[in-house]
Amino acid sequence: MRLRVLPCLLIASLLTASAGFAEYVGSALEHVYRALPESARLKAQSELARADLFLGEMDGDWSISLERALKRGAETVALRSEVHRIPKFNDPDEVRIYLDALSSGALSGLLYRNNTFWGWFSDPPFES
Repeated sequence: MRLRVLPCLLIASLLTASAGFAEYVGSALEHVYRALPESARLKAQSELARADLFLGEMDGDWSISLERALKRGAETVALRSEVHRIPKFNDPDEVRIYLDALSSGALSGLLYRNNTFWGWFSDPPFES
């Protein structure tokens, strides 16, 4: 009877370990964000809020809504830039570059350029 339990426990521990590893790899965005100085975290939240991507509280803290806003911000920048490239969120170096650019305001022109309804009248998003 004990021999049947051992393989089940082994499989369960392997699945738990691999899930923990996947969680760590997938959360490079969170780790790099938390390592930023508070002023940079607040500035990043402010930039995303100005672009109507983050509706949470401006507190510098990590949240699921902030994670979504950071990813939507990267998508917005990619769509509006000439490069059309989204950073790899499991690569700490790419995440750091993105967050540094976001918190410095370097992406502001791409983030909230004509993001209102009325902006479409003066600058259409497509060529006619």
